[in-house]
Amino acid sequence: MPAVIGQDFAAIVVRADIAAMHPAGGRVAVDPELEDQLVEIEDAIQKARRYYNGAVRRLNTMIEQFPSNLVAGQFRFQRANYFEIEDPHSRAVPAVDFGP
Repeated sequence: MPAVIGQDFAAIVVRADIAAMHPAGGRVAVDPELEDQLVEIEDAIQKARRYYNGAVRRLNTMIEQFPSNLVAGQFRFQRANYFEIEDPHSRAVPAVDFGP
């Protein structure tokens, strides 16, 4: 699910960059609401990633600590992986130019 969020964000950035281009090749003014929405989306993605990684840290800790490790072992709970983007191309922040 976190990868889907990143893909959606990239698609929005691409659409915003395309929308900012005039058909003749010149720049036009971009709606300030669009810029605010991009900032809100970036913040929401960062918040979701921190929340997910915090939940993974708590789960992994509970799996290892006594007495919860007894229940985790009984039900075969497994450690979860943190959300990380390993591909450098995917990690790169898309450039969005809102200037004239």
